[in-house]
Amino acid sequence: MVPGVYACTCTCLSSLRGLLTLTDVVMIANLLLMVTIGGYEAFVSRLKIDDYPG
Repeated sequence: MVPGVYACTCTCLSSLRGLLTLTDVVMIANLLLMVTIGGYEAFVSRLKIDDYPG
């Protein structure tokens, strides 16, 4: 082991990996939510369904 380098245990690395995976999943979910809301505002909310005949 190199002096001055922090040696992390296996449980530390797996918990860090789990935390990073959770962060990644949350960021992807937020991105999908923003794309969905943006698509709705850009296309669906501009439709004038009340004026449609029939």
